[in-house]
Amino acid sequence: MLLKNRNNVYNEDMKHHFLRVPYIVSVCAVVMFAVVSSVYAATPTLSLTNLGDDSVQINVTGDPSSGVMLYYNIGSSSGSLSTTLGSTNAGGTFSTTLNSFAYAASAGTSAYVTVNGQQSSSQVWPSSSSGTNTSGAPSLSQSSLTVGLGQTAIVTSQGSSNAIYLSLNSAPIVATITISGTTITVTGNQLGTATATVCYVGSASNCANLSITIGSGTSENSAITFSQSNPIIAIGQAISVDISGGSGYYISATTNPSAASQAVNGSVLSITGLTNGTSTITVCSVSNGCGSVNATIGTTTTATASSATGNPTKLTFSIANPTISVGENVTTTLSGGTGNYSVSNNPSPNIIQASISGNILTLTGKGAGSAFVTVCSTGPCNTIFFTVINGPVPSSIVPTPTTVVADPTITPTPTVAPVVAPVVITTAQTVSNSEVLSAIQAMQSKLLQLVSEIQTMQNTLVQLVSKITSNTASGSVSSLVTAQASSGTYQFLNPLDINSEGSDVTALQNRLTKEGYYTGPVTGFYGSLTKAAVKEYQTAHGITPLGNVGPSTRASLNSQ
Repeated sequence: MLLKNRNNVYNEDMKHHFLRVPYIVSVCAVVMFAVVSSVYAATPTLSLTNLGDDSVQINVTGDPSSGVMLYYNIGSSSGSLSTTLGSTNAGGTFSTTLNSFAYAASAGTSAYVTVNGQQSSSQVWPSSSSGTNTSGAPSLSQSSLTVGLGQTAIVTSQGSSNAIYLSLNSAPIVATITISGTTITVTGNQLGTATATVCYVGSASNCANLSITIGSGTSENSAITFSQSNPIIAIGQAISVDISGGSGYYISATTNPSAASQAVNGSVLSITGLTNGTSTITVCSVSNGCGSVNATIGTTTTATASSATGNPTKLTFSIANPTISVGENVTTTLSGGTGNYSVSNNPSPNIIQASISGNILTLTGKGAGSAFVTVCSTGPCNTIFFTVINGPVPSSIVPTPTTVVADPTITPTPTVAPVVAPVVITTAQTVSNSEVLSAIQAMQSKLLQLVSEIQTMQNTLVQLVSKITSNTASGSVSSLVTAQASSGTYQFLNPLDINSEGSDVTALQNRLTKEGYYTGPVTGFYGSLTKAAVKEYQTAHGITPLGNVGPSTRASLNSQ
């Protein structure tokens, strides 16, 4: 009986034991599957292929039906980025095409993907092989910039329409830098300095640096002012506007960058007409707030408005061809035209400073020499010639107010001044003071008459040049003839850069060859050799070496 009970207990225990076996086996199978699944998750692969036109083909392999995340710009000072691309298919593959510029992906930086939590090896983001200009570095409208704290400034990449990207912001805590197309926007975050390196999209080596200083930006009572606030500019023409009333000037905004390009160099705002239109350019100072220049761009032609006599309305000066002492101000009243006068061209700012308020042109002598200033209204233009001398202006050549209207259809007839015999004093001859004074006055009269004849011929020449200009598609002929007639030497009046060609470039190459900066052939074409020579000239003369012939470089060339 006892043995039977023991057998029953043993049989019951064995029964429960065998009932637990399937449960244990099931649990072990689940654990083993999980372990195996984790251990054998596939390591993804990534390949990047340049397709040209800034497009990159992305191919990924990994676990099937799993999300794909791209991490790129690894190692870039502008910061790494990430984006979700999609999911692999049932076969574990994924493929797509991205635009480097649209995703702000920098050539030469590292990228990798993760699939199902697993990371691929890093690959180098490729450079674009077509559709971009990778010859040379971007030419910035200015290489150094001062911005007020909390204020925004704009710098543009000139000479090429190819997009640029930010390769380096050395101090993002100091300045926020964003780029759209060819426009760089800088916002001051805190006092300090930073360096921005910008490169052509598709290149990691064709880059330019922008030095940035963030100032206090404190505002004072007086705002900045301009030598002219409503200039009228011909297409292709460059003018200079003097800025005063502060320091650390920079361009804050422009309403129509397609109509005109602009740049600030020291206290001079340079504006170049591109297409017909208007543009309001806001310039700020680190110390004295901001001001605006309203530029009108269009082809300047002879006015069609008629006066009461039926003749075309001409722009005239109340004083013609004055002689000015260094530091002296001379004003002349403008009339004719259709109002809204502006200085169209002042090729020698080192000799004369010109500003307009209403219909009053103020000329200030800056340095000894001969030069000219062209003034335009919304219709016609006219040019005033002058001489700046050291010391006081002799009373015998003080200009008499007069109205000068030069007509290109009239050829002046030279007049012969009376010959005044010089007074010869010998030891045997006694001459009274009245006789000497009379002789001096006669000689002065002859001199004034000769000066008057020269001025008349100069005015006629300017009008003839204007007539030639209206019959040609380019203003370069008038610039060349006017400059050579006024100074006797070549005057550089037009901006020059890569791919410029013509007589201006030929004269530039001859000049740089003469001064030992240019060793290439004189071709009349502005290529890389000419640009390198211009940079050497700019460095030697204390000008920012951008390689293009802008206002500062032209002023230096024309002053020698």
